[in-house]
Amino acid sequence: MAMQAGSQSVVHKGLIAMMVSYFRQQHYTDMLVNLPGFPKPFKIGRHIPDLTCRQANKEKTFIVLAAGTCDAISNDYTAEQWMAFYEYVNSVGGQFYIAVPTSCGCKSGRALVRFRLRELCISADAIWVPQDKLIRVA
Repeated sequence: MAMQAGSQSVVHKGLIAMMVSYFRQQHYTDMLVNLPGFPKPFKIGRHIPDLTCRQANKEKTFIVLAAGTCDAISNDYTAEQWMAFYEYVNSVGGQFYIAVPTSCGCKSGRALVRFRLRELCISADAIWVPQDKLIRVA
């Protein structure tokens, strides 16, 4: 199933919210987020990123983030998005980040993304996953 506007899942929205929180803590600026209540990012090619911002470094590095559910990692729509975002950040000296679930069934979300990026002959500057929370059972 393609991840398109209006059909964002709870997991997808949660990944975006996780990154908004992280980038705020790191004092990133100019944050545009493809969620209600935020200014929306501009289109890159035919696609709107889930989040764009600028790093809190001297260069103010431009960041493009794509969040993906397990189902979306291998679909053609996601491939088209990732390729457009990758090409754009390379043209402006930016960075491309991907956020995915920690695991997809019995596989690592990060490993699935790495495999898909190799298939597409592109790379990401960071692959983010939610931190696992240890739950103590008494």
